[in-house]
Amino acid sequence: MLFVHGFPDFWFGWRKQLPVFAKTHWVVAIDMRGYNDSSKPAWQSSYTIETLAKDIHDFVHALGRDSCILVGHDWGGFVSWQTATAYPELVDKLIILNAPHPGAFSRKLRSSIRQFIKSWYIFVFQIPYLPEMTIMNDDLEFLRELFEETVCEEELEGYKYAWSRKGELSIYYKQHTLSIIA
Repeated sequence: MLFVHGFPDFWFGWRKQLPVFAKTHWVVAIDMRGYNDSSKPAWQSSYTIETLAKDIHDFVHALGRDSCILVGHDWGGFVSWQTATAYPELVDKLIILNAPHPGAFSRKLRSSIRQFIKSWYIFVFQIPYLPEMTIMNDDLEFLRELFEETVCEEELEGYKYAWSRKGELSIYYKQHTLSIIA
């Protein structure tokens, strides 16, 4: 099983699922390109959804596997949808959490002003520097608000560490291009 995180997570977001599924499966949780300890290419073109899907493909093969059960959450769900579409032979089973099918999402976004308004944050994250300035405000307090009661203080500090390193947040808006709604 290969676990692909969403925003603002990194591999650590799967820490509770890994030991449970490790009882019956071979499990791996990755840091997607640009997150936490992964590589951070400077060019926005390095973060297309097609490139991220190719990363998943290459990673599975680098592990010496031909296929996997692919589990994606949030933005990782969109990347997992793309991976399954581009490389169907790679995916034995696809499990998506908190991410609609990209085609259905794109149609709904174009046809529903209500959905468009609910998706405001996608467009805000396209504006250079604004997301980084907002999120970095007040010692990454947005993480506390986002995770509310789901992480303890020590885990919250781990998230703050991962996101406070230079360039982490600029990677996020490089990744979240409008290609998912095109």
